[in-house]
Amino acid sequence: MTYPIYRGVLEVLAANWPCPWALAYAYVSKEPTYEPETQDQLYARLRRPFEIAWVAYLSAPLVKDLVPPPEIAVECTPGGGMILSAVQERLDPANPEHIRRSELLEAIMNERVGRFGRQLKQTAMLPARIGPY
Repeated sequence: MTYPIYRGVLEVLAANWPCPWALAYAYVSKEPTYEPETQDQLYARLRRPFEIAWVAYLSAPLVKDLVPPPEIAVECTPGGGMILSAVQERLDPANPEHIRRSELLEAIMNERVGRFGRQLKQTAMLPARIGPY
């Protein structure tokens, strides 16, 4: 999926459903084999909830006082939320610059949503970050 399509989908979802956040990330798949595999082996699972972050949406309460780093592309949504992107093309996990920006977006998501995808009512109580990501 390309960035303009995904960004448009996020904007429609945020405008019509009360979602506090959403995230697209690079999926790193394994080479197919012909031996039986467990589900863990079949799907390459990420080690951290927001690892290899590509494009994210944060609702208005979650972006309060957020000042993203200049490397992160930011677009405000009509409801006061933000769409944040590590890159505005396809995220390439082999590109060191893409991964560096992805890690910045991951840090924002960890801070604003919580490392385990907390509910909005819990996240709203987290302190705002002071200083660079």
